[in-house]
Amino acid sequence: MARLGDASCLLRAKRVDGAIYLAGYAIECCLKEAVCIRTGQNHLPAAEEVHSWDRLVDSANLWSAILAQPEVFSLYSSLSEKWKSCQWGSALRYRVGLFQIREAQRLYSEIEALYDALVEMM
Repeated sequence: MARLGDASCLLRAKRVDGAIYLAGYAIECCLKEAVCIRTGQNHLPAAEEVHSWDRLVDSANLWSAILAQPEVFSLYSSLSEKWKSCQWGSALRYRVGLFQIREAQRLYSEIEALYDALVEMM
């Protein structure tokens, strides 16, 4: 939750690219926590130290819960595709000027909704 709060602060300061990157990273952290919870581990297994949302969802056995909620599945599908794209994900660490404030606010709201849904699934 801390990374999502940090992203919110960046968004309010109009540091939109950093905000979206950090919000997406919050999803990744949430999924990594889900893997730990589902596997009963205190630390993320080395094999799961990846940046792939899909792989983490699979490792956390969350696909059925995501698929059971069409709105969540739609959000997840849209956002995960963007995270995989060359303009999102880790590429956002090095780029600026990709998002206008309104678009970033919309994306942040979507990411926050997905985050909340994933937390409920854990």
